[in-house]
Amino acid sequence: MIITDIKEADIYQVLEIYRPYITDTRITFEYEAPDLETFTERVRHYTEQFPWLVSKDGKKVRGYSYASVYRGRLAYQWDCELSVYVDRDCRGQGIGKRLYTKLLEILTRQGYYNAYGVIALPNENSVRLHENLGFKLEGVQKNSGFKAGKWVDVAFYTKALRTFDTPLKAPVPY
Repeated sequence: MIITDIKEADIYQVLEIYRPYITDTRITFEYEAPDLETFTERVRHYTEQFPWLVSKDGKKVRGYSYASVYRGRLAYQWDCELSVYVDRDCRGQGIGKRLYTKLLEILTRQGYYNAYGVIALPNENSVRLHENLGFKLEGVQKNSGFKAGKWVDVAFYTKALRTFDTPLKAPVPY
């Protein structure tokens, strides 16, 4: 397995990994899978500032991770929210951990201070991943989202990427 930046040729496979998380789980709060054009535009938008990584076995994408804006106000510019998704058939092989580790390294070099994981509960795999990588539980919002006929709690995990000195500049685009 290699970890690399996403390429346009990978986007269809990435969407196919994401699709069952939308249709079969409450892990993401999207109700319907985006079409390929919409998803491609999403990737293009995020990668203007943030890394979007894929884990590949030959030409086959097995998982992906990316960062995005945590909150839109300027004072939050040193924070980012992370996501990781692994192909159903490849869970438990350490792909998510390797993707997140590489993503965190890049974000630190870019100048980010805080990384946030926002986890729809229950999701033991994601909770374990975040805790194993040093994220700390900040709190749980009860009944935060409604999907598939049920109210879902959301856990907020945070990891400091650097010491909290006065930032000299905004994080650099990826």
